[in-house]
Amino acid sequence: MARQTEQQRVTETLPEVDGISPEAIAKAKAMIGMRLRTENFTRDASVGALLNFVNGIGDANPIFRDQEYAAYSKYGSIIGHPCAPYMRHWSGRTRWGLPGVHGFFAGNDWEFFRHLRPGDAINCIERVLDVQEKQSQYSATLVIQFVETIYTNQRDELVARVVGWCTRHQRRASRERGKYA
Repeated sequence: MARQTEQQRVTETLPEVDGISPEAIAKAKAMIGMRLRTENFTRDASVGALLNFVNGIGDANPIFRDQEYAAYSKYGSIIGHPCAPYMRHWSGRTRWGLPGVHGFFAGNDWEFFRHLRPGDAINCIERVLDVQEKQSQYSATLVIQFVETIYTNQRDELVARVVGWCTRHQRRASRERGKYA
């Protein structure tokens, strides 16, 4: 008997339920307007958290990292990078609806209203905006899920609004098509 490769064993243990059926799509669409539970990574925009974020993304702008430089700016201190709300929650992840269906983070559109400041609390709410079904060369049926995330500070001032989306693909169809194999 031939030995199975690790890939064959993993592939054979994948769930056979692809989950993209008219019923599953209807259930996902029924969630439009519903609020989702958000992640709770970093809630406090401390100086250390803000510096860690800009170090992580490699932004060398001194307004985000040099306290002496920033003290002489119009802000009077360092400010959070516009994308710093990512520290609290990542909008558009594949974590709701269509269980067993493979997902890919596909993007975000941001609107920025104010910078986070050292000492701010980062709050957010997220709700389902839309669910779209499309045809795909990669996986036959493709579902795109859209969410809106609103970030505020501890004074309920709007910091950013984000529309995030992910794509969901049928495992079996993508495996059978072998488009990117």
